[in-house]
Amino acid sequence: MKVYLNGKNTDVDCFTIQDLWNREQAERELDSSRGFAIARNGALVPKREWSTTSINTNDKIEIVRAMSGG
Repeated sequence: MKVYLNGKNTDVDCFTIQDLWNREQAERELDSSRGFAIARNGALVPKREWSTTSINTNDKIEIVRAMSGG
């Protein structure tokens, strides 16, 4: 299905935010989700809801990483 991931039209075969995170984590070779946040259609999805939050065609999903410094 097509979604907008970080502003780019992307094909994904994921059904939940957790599925998408697992895919992104593997592609980016990340150890954990610590410091990351995911928003779906402008609303923050709490980590405890990643596995139950569905992804639908044309959803706008942003994955951001908190960084310290200025």
